[in-house]
Parts: sequence; structure tokens; C-alpha cells
Amino acid sequence: MLATIGLTVSVSTAAADNNTLPTAPARRERTGPFYVPLRYVTPNTMPDTRTRVRRHVRDTPGVHFNRLSRDLDIATGQAQYHLRRLVRDGEVAVERIGGRAHYFDPAFDPWERRATAFLRRETARGILVRLHAEGPTRPAALADELDLARSTVSWHVSTLAESGVVEKSDDRPMRVSLARPERTAALLDEVSASLPDRIVDRFVRTVDSLFE
Repeated sequence: MLATIGLTVSVSTAAADNNTLPTAPARRERTGPFYVPLRYVTPNTMPDTRTRVRRHVRDTPGVHFNRLSRDLDIATGQAQYHLRRLVRDGEVAVERIGGRAHYFDPAFDPWERRATAFLRRETARGILVRLHAEGPTRPAALADELDLARSTVSWHVSTLAESGVVEKSDDRPMRVSLARPERTAALLDEVSASLPDRIVDRFVRTVDSLFE
């Protein structure tokens, strides 16, 4: 009789209020007539994962959940779950720019969150680096220096201006400048420390080229 019955051993998850994460069924292996779970996430692992997520957000201001999940080697759904909990509990702040959510230590004020979110994006970062190094610049010059279409630069400049990160002059031809030069420079330093090496190398080359 037992030889024809397959017993399934499963792990139930506790309620969300107990800081547990709903997980997929554990991977099982048949041993004789029984199925035995080989690996699963237990409630005891949850606080440690959440602590790692919170620490990574504070060490990598403006991080997006996709990068966080890669850096910590956890599932995307797991990263989203913990981030939602941390935001709800006020331990992490979120800023949504252009449909993407960026996460921060709550010590960052709204302007700093917006500026840092843009510094996490290659084109916007290139514009801000140029403005930091050269001062007020015409959009056409930015397009030429960055080898971008003028329409692309125009869109990014408008988005940055709407967020209060850059300012447009009233005179013509219009020039673009940083709204808060000193604070933007400090955020550039802070963000560059947590960029991947390949991006840091490109960032350094870009800055160096401005002073040649």
C-alpha cells in the first residue's frame, strides 16, 4: 500500500504580520515512496535578509530594486517584498522618477532623492557632470559634447528642470545650470563610490576629458 502513496512534505508560511515572505513550494526529491523538501526559506531567515536590504539601501543611495536583488543575490520578488515593508515602516524612503522607483535612507530630503535618482541614470548623469565641470552651458553644446541627439538632451534637461535639479536661463540663447552646484557635487562624490567599476572608470574618463 505504501509503495503506491506519495506523501508531500510542505512548509506553510506564517501571516505577513509575522515578517515572513510567501515563498514558492520547496523543491522536493522523492526518496522511496516519500517526497522530502530539500531547500526552503524559513521565517528565521527573514530578519537577516531585511537587515541586508536596509543596509544596502543606505550604502547605495538611489538604488533600484533590480540592482539590489542582483547585488544581494536574492529573488526580485523577495527584494520588492522587503523594500515595501521597509518603506511602510519608515526605515527606507522611495522616490519615483520616470516610472522607476529608487530607494534611500530617510535622511535624504526630497530634493536630494530626486537629484540622486538622476545621477543613477547614465544620460542625466552625463549632463550633470558637464554642468558641474563647465558651469552654465547651452543645450546644443551638451548634445555635441555627449554625442546625443538634441531632442534627447532637450527632454532630459526639461525633466531635470521640472525636478528642480537644473535651471534654465530666461535669456536667449538659453543656458542650463545646476540649481544647487555644491550639493550636486557632494552627491556626485557619494554616488560614484557605489557605481559599478566599469561606470566609475567611464565617469573618471569623462571628468578628466573636461580638463584636458
